[in-house]
Amino acid sequence: LEPKRIAIGQHNNAAMIEAIGKSYVDRTIDSWTLGVRWLETALPEQISEYRHVQAVANEMPVQVVCRLVGLPLEDRVQLRAWANDGSALLSGVLNDEQLARYAASVMKLNAYLADAFRAARDSPGDNVLGVLARATHEDEDFLSEDEVVAMLLQLLSAGSESTAALLGSTVLLLARDPQLQQALRADPSAIPDFMEE
Repeated sequence: LEPKRIAIGQHNNAAMIEAIGKSYVDRTIDSWTLGVRWLETALPEQISEYRHVQAVANEMPVQVVCRLVGLPLEDRVQLRAWANDGSALLSGVLNDEQLARYAASVMKLNAYLADAFRAARDSPGDNVLGVLARATHEDEDFLSEDEVVAMLLQLLSAGSESTAALLGSTVLLLARDPQLQQALRADPSAIPDFMEE
């Protein structure tokens, strides 16, 4: 694996933010709104079982990232598995079998993202892939394919894993405290302060 596929420099992050700009922010808000709507229909009135924690923590972040990036929702389970293996690869405490398996997953994810980017160059959509495809088409020196793949890998891995951890903790806390659930439902304006804590 090339180092830049695992960690990208700050200038590349700035380039991605510059390329994506306001459309990314708007798309993020729209995607989170869709995710929250999914939660409203998918979860019961009382969140009380472990499976609900798992459903929220594992499903919502990868759905949002897929919508933002422009990846098919039907690929989300495989994408999450590859991204999780990539995170495990970086843990540093692996036997030879784990190392080989996780490295193979990262290579598959890299190939998948490279293919998705190439497809976006041919037919850019209204998503992160499309924005990056148009930006690299207009300026070939803007970002290389490897840099774009590294950014997408970072977005998929970090976006899914860190958000899943936060949501899992939040939903578990709510599952253990029905009174808190009721209080937040009665006064939704308290949700931002709750999330901040």
